[in-house]
Amino acid sequence: MIRNLKYILALIGLAVLAYLIMDFTNRVSEASRLQRKKVQVEQQVIELNKTQVYLQTQVAIATAEPAVWRYVYEEKQEAQPGDIRVIPIPLPIQIPSPTSTPIIAPPEYSNWQYWWALFFDPGS
Repeated sequence: MIRNLKYILALIGLAVLAYLIMDFTNRVSEASRLQRKKVQVEQQVIELNKTQVYLQTQVAIATAEPAVWRYVYEEKQEAQPGDIRVIPIPLPIQIPSPTSTPIIAPPEYSNWQYWWALFFDPGS
């Protein structure tokens, strides 16, 4: 009876040990997956920070006074008080007359010349 009890306790101990090993393996696997995910998210954060800095720089450049004046003068074509506005008038469009190209008629051969070229003139 004591011998059977030892076997039962040993089996229970092995079952608990197997469960603990499987649980440990699952935890290590989950930790590895989370570590990879952490590295991936850190890379995304770095890229987003770079994008943010770039966009802040672009906003600073676009809102600077020289950029605003350039936009007003070049894009909107506005003028300051005292400026003389000049609007170019396009010249009338001259349509060139079409030139005719001569059509060259292909040479006319007789029927026997076609056959002669077919059998005796391998270069054509």
